Amino acid sequence: MEKVEYKQIFKENVQDVGYAKQLWMPFIIETKQNRGEIANIEQVEDNLMKRINIQGMRNNMHFELFFVDDDCIGIANFAIDIGGIRGIIDPGYGFVMGFYIIPEMRRLGFGKMFFEHIENVLRIDGANYLYLTPDSVSGIPFWNALGFKDSKKIDPDDQMPIYIKNI
Repeated sequence: MEKVEYKQIFKENVQDVGYAKQLWMPFIIETKQNRGEIANIEQVEDNLMKRINIQGMRNNMHFELFFVDDDCIGIANFAIDIGGIRGIIDPGYGFVMGFYIIPEMRRLGFGKMFFEHIENVLRIDGANYLYLTPDSVSGIPFWNALGFKDSKKIDPDDQMPIYIKNI
């Protein structure tokens, strides 16, 4: 059995910030490419650091690294959405803002394992439902297999379909 660890990212931990950069950059580049867009690397790094800098401000906001046998293979940003999306998603839903497993570790059960951890954390934080806006190329099949359904609603910020799961 593999040794598995989930680790919250904090700006003070230089090594973990380095892991976050190594994983978040290819994640954003991949999702942008799948949408026919080009990622602005400087903007991606700025947005990543903004996310890291706010960690610890709320107990129900999480930005975690996923380690298997001491190798960092995944990253996820998730929280309880305290504001919701007016007229679309009520406050209190769990929201997966970003989820990435390195390509060579996909289809081995690690993504499911990481998601089950996220689902448990958000359930403990008080969520009864989870939502996300999956990448149309690699995300939709994965999230459908984990029980998410297309809500037929569109996120007004990024014009992506919203998928929802009861937990």
